[in-house]
Amino acid sequence: MPDNDTCPSCGKWTTEGQERWRKSLKPISGIDLSQPLSKLIEDVWSQLVRSRGELSDIGFRFSGWTEQLKQVEGLLTCGLISLHHVMEQMREHEAKYPKPAEPAPAE
Repeated sequence: MPDNDTCPSCGKWTTEGQERWRKSLKPISGIDLSQPLSKLIEDVWSQLVRSRGELSDIGFRFSGWTEQLKQVEGLLTCGLISLHHVMEQMREHEAKYPKPAEPAPAE
């Protein structure tokens, strides 16, 4: 860890250290965390919508499992509703507090 990652007197992370740490993170899912938060959540929301539709299709084809799958579909529906509200809050926050532009790399 470089000397400027933490404050020598108090040991807390410096701004540079926090930024270096953030850039070093490698998400398990492989998603690009440089995208806006609302975009990341919107992508997750879309995946859940697709999964709920797939469960519905499976339940239609294998009718003996329809009731069990409907319970999971209901769970996903509740999660989608909740996630939609969170997504709207994120969009409002991003509109109110836009992220400053990244500085151009030094040549």
